[in-house]
Amino acid sequence: LGVVSDGDIRRAIRDDLDLKSISVMELMNKTPVTLKQDLLVGGAINAMEIPGKKVFSAPIVDSNSICLGVVTLHDLIR
Repeated sequence: LGVVSDGDIRRAIRDDLDLKSISVMELMNKTPVTLKQDLLVGGAINAMEIPGKKVFSAPIVDSNSICLGVVTLHDLIR
């Protein structure tokens, strides 16, 4: 459905949103960077470093967009 990142939380704090009264659904990014399960590591790194959309972790999804797991940029570089 979406992802809540540390950046989303920082922006909410910056915008003075009350984190005690806002739901995860309201805060989450509904169009996060996702990686298909058969994407090669190089392609995953490139997808995570798109200018303006750089992310440090991304959900791995199947052909039905079901989340199978999460990978971090550090996992891929290792």
